Amino acid sequence: MARTVPDPPLTIVTEEISAAADDGTGYLIVHIPASPVAPHMVDNRYFGRGDKTKYQMGDAEVVSLHARRRNTEADTLALLRKEMDEDPLRDVGAQSHLFLAAQPTAGRRDMCLPLMGQWHGPGLNAVWRNFLGSGSRVRHTPDSMGALRAQQAADLRATAARYPADPRLHRLITTLRARSPLFEELWQDAPATPHRGARKTIDHPSVGAITLDCDVLHTAGSDLHVMVYTAEPGTEGADRLAVIGTQALVG
Repeated sequence: MARTVPDPPLTIVTEEISAAADDGTGYLIVHIPASPVAPHMVDNRYFGRGDKTKYQMGDAEVVSLHARRRNTEADTLALLRKEMDEDPLRDVGAQSHLFLAAQPTAGRRDMCLPLMGQWHGPGLNAVWRNFLGSGSRVRHTPDSMGALRAQQAADLRATAARYPADPRLHRLITTLRARSPLFEELWQDAPATPHRGARKTIDHPSVGAITLDCDVLHTAGSDLHVMVYTAEPGTEGADRLAVIGTQALVG
């Protein structure tokens, strides 16, 4: 459908995840990267991406986007011509010169998977991992792990108060309270505290220890928390993170 309905066609990337039951079922993740030729027309209408869903674009917005792309292409050509005009070796014999215009790109879209490891089944839930599973690759002291677990228990309790009828949330809480005495204790007593940024060290099996800054971003008016990991430029952590971003390492 992505190749036949939109005009121009879309390029998509798919990834299969097998179910924990190993019965032939599973999940299919369909990733639609940002398109360099957007917007795309479907049924004689143009659609754009909003913060939560798509929306139909007006004619003026479509015209503006196309004009912006043409200006970007013109700027790139102008940059190339400028470099050619200023070439200090332009008059050296009949040698050919290659000119390139480059711009920074984002890291691999799946960089978090080889960095933090992959989980399946209930291990996909961070609270379950830290109370009933094997945890993660992040190094913790007893104090930092205790603070993390208390924060997670308090967050889960607040979420349960907002969504009392959610069956999956109810099953998760019931399992944690039944199987983890520590979670049951924290469920009763842990005070809610705001999320704060921290510096974390991640033990990666291929490149070794990576020290990163972890910031938690909050989306106003929703329950979404986004964790952003960054490395200070010029550090060993930045170099090792770059290796993960450019090579297909086994995590």
